[in-house]
Amino acid sequence: MGTGEGKKRLQGRVAVVTGTGAEYRPDDCQDTGSEGCRVICNDVDLSRLKKVAQEINASAGTALAVEADITVSSQVKAMMEKGSSRIRRDRYPRE
Repeated sequence: MGTGEGKKRLQGRVAVVTGTGAEYRPDDCQDTGSEGCRVICNDVDLSRLKKVAQEINASAGTALAVEADITVSSQVKAMMEKGSSRIRRDRYPRE
């Protein structure tokens, strides 16, 4: 990615990137955000998670940090509800 074509392909889409706080995942999350995709960043470590979302938002991307343990179905459901409600409003607050 990284081309104008990639931006058009992902513009207006939404991605959920789990494990965003892990050492190798922030780049995936940031790449997705830089291509025009709105990103729901997920991890169990809120401090690392917020840092990644802030970096995406600072670079003209759109990201929402949502803390959740994806091995717990109730937390996954809550994460998706929070993300969906923000998506319906077509905006995210800057984390």
